[in-house]
Amino acid sequence: MRCRPVSSRNCCKLSTMRKPRAPLVVLQGKGRCFSAGFDMSDVQAQSEGDLVLRFIRIEMLLNRIASSPCFTVALAHGRNFGAGVDLIAACNLRVAAPGSTFRMPGLKFGLVLGSARFARIVGTREAQRILEMATTFDVERASANGFIELIASPEEHADVIAAAIERVNALPAGSRALLRCALDTEQADTDLAAFVRSAAPPGIYKRIEAISHRKRRRRRHRHELWIRQQGEAGLARGTGGVVSNGASVGLGGSFLHRGPFAFVREMIRQEKRGIEIVKQSPGYDIDIFCRAGVASRARCGIVAMEGNFGLAPYYRRAVEKGALALEEHACATLTAGLRAVAFGVPFMPCGGVHGSDLMRVNGWKYLDDPYGSGQQTYVIPAISPDFAVIHASCVDRLGNVPIAGTYHWDRIMSRAAKSVLVVAEEVSDENFADQPELTVVPYFMVQNYAIVKNGAWPGSCWPAYAIDYPAVEAHQHG
Repeated sequence: MRCRPVSSRNCCKLSTMRKPRAPLVVLQGKGRCFSAGFDMSDVQAQSEGDLVLRFIRIEMLLNRIASSPCFTVALAHGRNFGAGVDLIAACNLRVAAPGSTFRMPGLKFGLVLGSARFARIVGTREAQRILEMATTFDVERASANGFIELIASPEEHADVIAAAIERVNALPAGSRALLRCALDTEQADTDLAAFVRSAAPPGIYKRIEAISHRKRRRRRHRHELWIRQQGEAGLARGTGGVVSNGASVGLGGSFLHRGPFAFVREMIRQEKRGIEIVKQSPGYDIDIFCRAGVASRARCGIVAMEGNFGLAPYYRRAVEKGALALEEHACATLTAGLRAVAFGVPFMPCGGVHGSDLMRVNGWKYLDDPYGSGQQTYVIPAISPDFAVIHASCVDRLGNVPIAGTYHWDRIMSRAAKSVLVVAEEVSDENFADQPELTVVPYFMVQNYAIVKNGAWPGSCWPAYAIDYPAVEAHQHG
């Protein structure tokens, strides 16, 4: 979801908010985040006047939403930036998924877009602390300061919307309008005037370009910093420390092969709770998560320890005792759900599942062939983990991730997740840009990475080391 120039068609749609047909409006983004903010992709093709006009129209859009008689709900997720955060602030009910973050860098450009409204929500002191440093704040801080009223995963959105409908219907429309008018703190004209004054000085394009240049430099520096922070300390801060309680985590690898097991143990060390695991073929990873009480939900295909070890015992006990809520999949159905997100559609067809009770248990639907063959195809709803965590044999200094041997489901997992974290054995000095086809996850998709030697132990990481079967057996009987 991005803020784009307001066309005449958009203006017509916005004007209907003055006399809404529906008293409830829900704003929800697709992809990796609710909104990445202002679209910078074509700023070089515009004059400064056109650029300022775009910003002014965004401020007017925010004012329209904030002053609308509709009850507005923002369902945020992922890393939200700039005008996207302002859009959340303009809504009556602000909801965010676990792991969400927020950043408002407008003052770095000299712009006060949405600043006053943000201050009215969180208080002047808190707004100053966040805005003057363009601080990225997480969902826990947002909940504490009142910016986010409710932390809810996407699976809980239906309940959130139902509660919002009940809230809207609690009063007659006339009474609701009177209450809104009595409590209204919006200062649309004042906010717009302040924004126009901030945008009026010449040179806004140069200011944006200067900030973008510094951002690119910081990104390169950050990657170098993670290289220096090798080992468990880098793992704690760079990957495990990013994941909040209640997050949905997709784990790379398969069974005992190239799983991010150092990351899994770090999550256990940090005593994370309420984690959802998404993986087609987990084993050791989900088993020790269940043993430690970290995981409370799972979407999995086959779960086994591989080799001669059979089933995952702690996982089985957790499911039997109700400590782990399981949405059971076939590997193909879970992959279909991930592909739906990667391809930008709400569901994905999946063959080969007719006759399975998975369809009935999970409530999955089927569609008739629209081309008249008479066949029916089951469709799997989209699945988007908050994080994909992948273990790789190496990364380069920018964060490009090649994978030696098969990459299992890591590619599609990285495309479906809202954020990607990587644990690698080492940093390579090769220039992967010379052979881009070898890169499974490009650097711009990677939020953080950490270097941990033998990070897939007791599993394998080809070609560096094989499975440590005695260590796996010790876990089974521990």
